[in-house]
Amino acid sequence: MDEGIASLRGAIGTPDQIRDLLLDYEAAGVDQVIFISQAGHNRHEHICESIELFAREVMPEFAERDLAHVAPRKQGWPTR
Repeated sequence: MDEGIASLRGAIGTPDQIRDLLLDYEAAGVDQVIFISQAGHNRHEHICESIELFAREVMPEFAERDLAHVAPRKQGWPTR
């Protein structure tokens, strides 16, 4: 995040590059991100491949830590 606004390039790159970007965000206190992959002229099959690659190669590292962040927030949520 030291590069300032230039570091906000979006999540474009290899799984390792995306993981590094998300680790930077995590270190800065960000615990949620939104990806938009259905923009431009992307073909449906390429979008699906990208999502599957992200889920397989990037998400597992963050999944366990996410549970630790979500549990305290859920305690304050109203019940129905």
